[in-house]
Amino acid sequence: AGNSFKDNTLSNVFTITTNLTFLDLSKCQLQRVSWGVFDTLSRLQLLNMSHNNLLILDPFHYKQLYSLKTLDCSFNRIETAKGILQHFPNSLAFLSLTNNSLACTCEHQNFLQWVKDQRMLLVNAEQMKCATPVDLKDSLVLDFRNATCYMHKTIITVSVMSVLVVTTIAFLIYKFYFHLVLIAGCKKYNRGESIYDA
Repeated sequence: AGNSFKDNTLSNVFTITTNLTFLDLSKCQLQRVSWGVFDTLSRLQLLNMSHNNLLILDPFHYKQLYSLKTLDCSFNRIETAKGILQHFPNSLAFLSLTNNSLACTCEHQNFLQWVKDQRMLLVNAEQMKCATPVDLKDSLVLDFRNATCYMHKTIITVSVMSVLVVTTIAFLIYKFYFHLVLIAGCKKYNRGESIYDA
């Protein structure tokens, strides 16, 4: 705890420490975790990654931790999760994501639904709060309604369809008007040809 790493990135430093069961990486100012950094720690049971600057929760980093029971990622700046959330180890019993900068937007709808579905796994899930957008700041993540996302999609679909219909109608009117002008011009021209003065 409290150490620092080059470029605030946790790299492959655990290659010879395969018997670790508890690892405290809290308060290390970590922003990123390199791929495969935990792959040799198959006996690790508790991993404390709290009080860092992690932005994304990536389950693939923890996939090889077959004995992991507790993962603490609280007090970071995590907005969402990356990848397939089912890739957490099956042994995981406690995951803490409290006090993060969770983004409660439709873009992260899958993650927010996963949070709702994993209440038993998540420590204090009922206390997890949204950080963005501003109108949802400090509201509970569990209160996020998926219906708002569907409503936005419906509005966008209706708007796009309306623009297409209006554009098509305008094009047809223009084309019809052009033909009327062309026909009217031809009639005038035809009348003008029929008058011949010799």
